[in-house]
Amino acid sequence: MPEASGTTSSWGAAVDFSWHTDNPNWPFASQACDIQACVPNFLAFTAVRNHESASTDFVCVDQILEQLPCWVIAELSRPAYLFSAPSSNEGFDGQIRIFPILEYDGVVNCMRFDEGIVTAVDQLSAEALDILRRYLRGTQGTQIVLQPGDFFIFKNPQILHRRKAFEPLPEGKARWLRRTYGR
Repeated sequence: MPEASGTTSSWGAAVDFSWHTDNPNWPFASQACDIQACVPNFLAFTAVRNHESASTDFVCVDQILEQLPCWVIAELSRPAYLFSAPSSNEGFDGQIRIFPILEYDGVVNCMRFDEGIVTAVDQLSAEALDILRRYLRGTQGTQIVLQPGDFFIFKNPQILHRRKAFEPLPEGKARWLRRTYGR
């Protein structure tokens, strides 16, 4: 969207959209009563256009955790982080929520994260968040260039994704991915 060109969101292009999970400002689906007010379990992208060959990059949460000190993992698992809404969230009620960044559900590690909307509530959680951010800034991840008609689905709480800045083609020809959530 041309009017979003300078924003950090899924609608923009000129600014990096850093590592994140979608809708991190909500509880995980297993903890929520309303599917419209939870972190979606599944996220899918369908490429309508991508003549710019802009990639979507992915990194597994477990891969991230292998690189972090145990105390950081413990700190990220504490409900010590304030989450506001991403700029592309429509209908957000304005409430800032406190959650852990990392939760283990007894089977898998789940993460909620978006660098631009999370802050720490105290010094120790701020230090852990800073270490996570520094690690992610140096992470390459797996780059996937979706072509028109391609469909890619993944577990949103177990995979972080990003889009680097790119120069979009004119309106009507620019990269267009359709996003779909699933429980």
